[in-house]
Amino acid sequence: MDFLQKITRVLAKEGKHIRWISPAGVPWINCYNKKVTKRVHLWLHDRGVRVQHTVKLAMDELAEIDKTRAVNAVAANFVHACDAAHLLRTVNAAVSEGITSIATVHDSFGCLPPRAARFIKIIRAELVGMYEEHDVLREVLDQARVDLGGPTTSECPQANPNAPMKGLSPLLLATAIVAALTKRRG
Repeated sequence: MDFLQKITRVLAKEGKHIRWISPAGVPWINCYNKKVTKRVHLWLHDRGVRVQHTVKLAMDELAEIDKTRAVNAVAANFVHACDAAHLLRTVNAAVSEGITSIATVHDSFGCLPPRAARFIKIIRAELVGMYEEHDVLREVLDQARVDLGGPTTSECPQANPNAPMKGLSPLLLATAIVAALTKRRG
C-alpha cells in the first residue's frame, strides 16, 4: 500500500495520475481531480412536513489532481484492477473451453454444476498464471518511471531487492485461498 501511495504522491506532484496496463491488457488509471462544487438546497415534503436538505454537487472537474483522494484510493483501486484482470482472463479461458453460462460478481464466479469442477481449475490456473506472467507492482513502477521521464527519478520508490520473485507471493496466496475453499466445500 505504501509503495503505491508513494508513487501516486510523486506523480501527483508532477500533475500526473498513476496508470498501468493490467494483466488483461486493460488500461487502468487512478484519476481523481479536484471538483467545482455547488451547494443546492432541496425541500422535501412528507405528509405536510417540509424538511430542507443541503447537498453538494460536483459541477465541473478541474485539471488539478486531488492528491488526498488519489493517495487514499490507489491501493483499493489497484486491487480491484487486479481482480478485474483475473475475472477477464478466467472468463476468456472458460469460454475457450466451451463454458459459456457464467455468472460473475466482482471477484466471485459461478457456472452450471456439470462444468464446476473444470471451472474451478480454470479459475486457479488463471490466477496463478496471471501472477507468474506479470510482476504487477514492478509494471506499475516501470510505467511511473516512464511517466516521470526516466528510470533514475530520485523521488520514485526503488524496487525492493528483498521482495519475493515475480509471482511468488500471489502464488502462495492463491494456493492458500484454494486450499481454504477446498476444505470448506468438503
